[in-house]
Amino acid sequence: SPGTLALRALVAAASVLLTLGADPSEPSALIERGHELRRGGHLPEAILAYNQAVSQAPEHAPAHMALGNVLFAVGETQRAARSYAVAAALEPKDDQPHTNLCNAFRVLGELDGAVEACNAALSLNPQRQITYVNLGNALSARGEDAAAVRAYTTAISLDPTDHLAYTNLGSALLAAKRLVPAM
Repeated sequence: SPGTLALRALVAAASVLLTLGADPSEPSALIERGHELRRGGHLPEAILAYNQAVSQAPEHAPAHMALGNVLFAVGETQRAARSYAVAAALEPKDDQPHTNLCNAFRVLGELDGAVEACNAALSLNPQRQITYVNLGNALSARGEDAAAVRAYTTAISLDPTDHLAYTNLGSALLAAKRLVPAM
Protein backbone atom coordinates (compact mmCIF):
# COMPACT_ATOMS: atom_id res chain seq x y z
CA SER A 1 0.00 0.00 0.00
CA PRO A 2 1.15 3.63 -0.44
CA GLY A 3 1.25 4.12 3.35
CA THR A 4 3.51 1.10 3.77
CA LEU A 5 5.81 2.31 1.01
CA ALA A 6 6.04 5.75 2.60
CA LEU A 7 6.82 4.20 5.98
CA ARG A 8 9.52 2.01 4.43
CA ALA A 9 11.06 5.06 2.73
CA LEU A 10 11.07 6.95 6.03
CA VAL A 11 12.71 4.04 7.85
CA ALA A 12 15.29 3.72 5.07
CA ALA A 13 16.04 7.44 5.23
CA ALA A 14 16.47 7.29 9.01
CA SER A 15 18.77 4.28 8.59
CA VAL A 16 20.93 6.17 6.12
CA LEU A 17 21.26 9.07 8.56
CA LEU A 18 22.19 6.75 11.42
CA THR A 19 24.65 4.87 9.22
CA LEU A 20 26.34 8.12 8.26
CA GLY A 21 26.66 9.01 11.91
CA ALA A 22 24.57 12.17 12.07
CA ASP A 23 24.24 13.42 15.61
CA PRO A 24 20.54 14.34 15.89
CA SER A 25 21.28 16.80 18.68
CA GLU A 26 23.65 18.96 16.59
CA PRO A 27 22.05 20.98 13.74
CA SER A 28 25.39 21.67 12.04
CA ALA A 29 26.14 17.94 11.87
CA LEU A 30 22.68 17.28 10.44
CA ILE A 31 23.14 20.04 7.87
CA GLU A 32 26.49 18.58 6.82
CA ARG A 33 24.91 15.12 6.54
CA GLY A 34 22.15 16.66 4.47
CA HIS A 35 24.75 18.22 2.16
CA GLU A 36 26.51 14.85 1.78
CA LEU A 37 23.22 13.13 1.04
CA ARG A 38 22.23 15.79 -1.47
CA ARG A 39 25.59 15.55 -3.25
CA GLY A 40 25.07 11.78 -3.39
CA GLY A 41 21.66 12.22 -5.00
CA HIS A 42 19.72 11.08 -1.91
CA LEU A 43 17.32 14.02 -1.89
CA PRO A 44 14.52 12.53 0.27
CA GLU A 45 17.10 11.61 2.89
CA ALA A 46 18.65 15.08 2.67
CA ILE A 47 15.21 16.61 3.27
CA LEU A 48 14.87 14.40 6.34
CA ALA A 49 18.27 15.53 7.66
CA TYR A 50 17.49 19.20 7.08
CA ASN A 51 14.02 18.81 8.65
CA GLN A 52 15.66 17.28 11.70
CA ALA A 53 18.09 20.20 11.87
CA VAL A 54 15.18 22.67 11.67
CA SER A 55 13.30 20.74 14.36
CA GLN A 56 16.34 20.69 16.65
CA ALA A 57 17.18 24.35 16.13
CA PRO A 58 14.30 26.33 14.62
CA GLU A 59 16.29 29.55 15.12
CA HIS A 60 19.18 28.27 12.95
CA ALA A 61 18.87 30.10 9.61
CA PRO A 62 21.35 27.86 7.73
CA ALA A 63 19.11 24.85 8.44
CA HIS A 64 16.15 26.66 6.87
CA MET A 65 18.28 27.71 3.88
CA ALA A 66 19.55 24.17 3.30
CA LEU A 67 16.03 22.78 3.57
CA GLY A 68 14.73 25.43 1.18
CA ASN A 69 17.45 24.67 -1.37
CA VAL A 70 16.75 20.94 -1.50
CA LEU A 71 12.98 21.51 -1.53
CA PHE A 72 13.44 23.89 -4.45
CA ALA A 73 15.57 21.25 -6.21
CA VAL A 74 12.80 18.66 -5.95
CA GLY A 75 10.12 21.08 -7.12
CA GLU A 76 8.50 21.81 -3.75
CA THR A 77 8.76 25.52 -4.43
CA GLN A 78 6.03 26.66 -2.02
CA ARG A 79 7.71 24.88 0.89
CA ALA A 80 11.10 26.19 -0.26
CA ALA A 81 9.75 29.75 -0.25
CA ARG A 82 8.54 29.29 3.32
CA SER A 83 11.99 28.05 4.37
CA TYR A 84 13.68 31.02 2.69
CA ALA A 85 11.24 33.44 4.33
CA VAL A 86 12.00 31.99 7.76
CA ALA A 87 15.74 32.21 7.09
CA ALA A 88 15.34 35.85 6.00
CA ALA A 89 13.43 36.66 9.17
CA LEU A 90 16.07 34.94 11.32
CA GLU A 91 19.00 36.63 9.54
CA PRO A 92 17.62 39.98 8.36
CA LYS A 93 21.07 41.26 7.31
CA ASP A 94 21.82 38.25 5.08
CA ASP A 95 20.95 38.85 1.44
CA GLN A 96 21.04 35.19 0.33
CA PRO A 97 17.64 34.16 1.75
CA HIS A 98 16.04 37.13 -0.04
CA THR A 99 17.79 36.20 -3.30
CA ASN A 100 16.53 32.62 -3.08
CA LEU A 101 13.07 33.80 -2.07
CA CYS A 102 13.01 36.03 -5.16
CA ASN A 103 13.68 33.05 -7.39
CA ALA A 104 11.09 30.88 -5.62
CA PHE A 105 8.43 33.59 -5.85
CA ARG A 106 9.15 34.00 -9.58
CA VAL A 107 8.69 30.27 -10.16
CA LEU A 108 5.42 30.42 -8.17
CA GLY A 109 4.23 33.33 -10.32
CA GLU A 110 4.25 35.71 -7.34
CA LEU A 111 6.09 38.34 -9.35
CA ASP A 112 5.51 41.32 -7.04
CA GLY A 113 6.90 39.28 -4.15
CA ALA A 114 9.84 38.24 -6.32
CA VAL A 115 10.75 41.83 -7.19
CA GLU A 116 10.32 42.88 -3.55
CA ALA A 117 12.58 40.03 -2.34
CA CYS A 118 15.27 40.88 -4.91
CA ASN A 119 15.16 44.54 -3.97
CA ALA A 120 15.51 43.58 -0.30
CA ALA A 121 18.53 41.43 -1.17
CA LEU A 122 20.10 44.21 -3.23
CA SER A 123 19.62 46.72 -0.42
CA LEU A 124 21.77 44.40 1.71
CA ASN A 125 24.32 43.47 -0.95
CA PRO A 126 24.29 45.48 -4.19
CA GLN A 127 27.23 43.45 -5.53
CA ARG A 128 25.54 40.00 -5.70
CA GLN A 129 25.37 39.31 -9.41
CA ILE A 130 22.84 36.47 -9.32
CA THR A 131 20.34 38.73 -7.57
CA TYR A 132 20.34 41.04 -10.60
CA VAL A 133 19.75 38.03 -12.86
CA ASN A 134 16.84 36.92 -10.65
CA LEU A 135 15.48 40.48 -10.60
CA GLY A 136 15.72 40.65 -14.37
CA ASN A 137 13.87 37.35 -14.67
CA ALA A 138 11.08 38.57 -12.38
CA LEU A 139 10.80 41.92 -14.16
CA SER A 140 10.77 40.20 -17.54
CA ALA A 141 8.00 37.87 -16.38
CA ARG A 142 6.05 40.98 -15.28
CA GLY A 143 6.50 42.43 -18.77
CA GLU A 144 8.82 45.19 -17.55
CA ASP A 145 11.39 44.57 -20.25
CA ALA A 146 13.24 47.90 -20.03
CA ALA A 147 13.77 47.40 -16.29
CA ALA A 148 14.80 43.80 -16.95
CA VAL A 149 17.40 45.05 -19.46
CA ARG A 150 18.85 47.31 -16.75
CA ALA A 151 19.01 44.43 -14.26
CA TYR A 152 20.72 42.07 -16.75
CA THR A 153 23.16 44.81 -17.79
CA THR A 154 24.13 45.31 -14.17
CA ALA A 155 24.51 41.54 -13.73
CA ILE A 156 26.84 41.42 -16.74
CA SER A 157 28.88 44.35 -15.43
CA LEU A 158 29.42 42.37 -12.21
CA ASP A 159 30.24 39.10 -14.02
CA PRO A 160 31.03 39.46 -17.72
CA THR A 161 31.37 35.66 -18.05
CA ASP A 162 27.74 34.85 -17.14
CA HIS A 163 26.36 33.52 -20.43
CA LEU A 164 22.84 33.15 -19.04
CA ALA A 165 22.73 36.86 -18.23
CA TYR A 166 23.66 37.63 -21.86
CA THR A 167 20.98 35.26 -23.15
CA ASN A 168 18.36 36.78 -20.86
CA LEU A 169 19.48 40.28 -21.83
CA GLY A 170 19.01 39.42 -25.51
CA SER A 171 15.51 38.09 -24.81
CA ALA A 172 14.62 41.23 -22.85
CA LEU A 173 15.99 43.47 -25.61
CA LEU A 174 13.89 41.59 -28.17
CA ALA A 175 10.81 41.91 -25.98
CA ALA A 176 11.50 45.62 -25.46
CA LYS A 177 11.87 45.94 -29.26
CA ARG A 178 15.36 47.34 -28.81
CA LEU A 179 17.00 44.54 -30.74
CA VAL A 180 16.06 43.16 -34.15
CA PRO A 181 16.60 39.41 -34.58
CA ALA A 182 19.05 38.32 -37.26
CA MET A 183 17.43 36.85 -40.33
